[in-house]
Amino acid sequence: MGPSLVIRWGVAVAGSAVGLCVAFLLDDLSAELLFGVEAGDVATRVLVTSAMLVVTWVACLVPEGRATRIDPVEVLKED
Repeated sequence: MGPSLVIRWGVAVAGSAVGLCVAFLLDDLSAELLFGVEAGDVATRVLVTSAMLVVTWVACLVPEGRATRIDPVEVLKED
C-alpha cells in the first residue's frame, strides 16, 4: 500500500465522517427530499457511506496496482 493510497483513503474516510455529521444535522431536510427515507434513518446513511467507501477504495487501488507493475527505469528511459 503506497503513500498516495494511504493519503487518498484518509481523505475519503475524513470526508465520509464530515458528510455523515452534516447528514445528521440536516435530518429534516433529507427526510423531505428523499422518498421513503425517514428522519434519523441510520441504516440508509450507513449503507450509502459504506458503498461510497468501497467505491473510493477500488478507485484508489486500481491505479495504485497499475503503477506498481511498471518498471520505473523503463518509464524514465521513455522520457
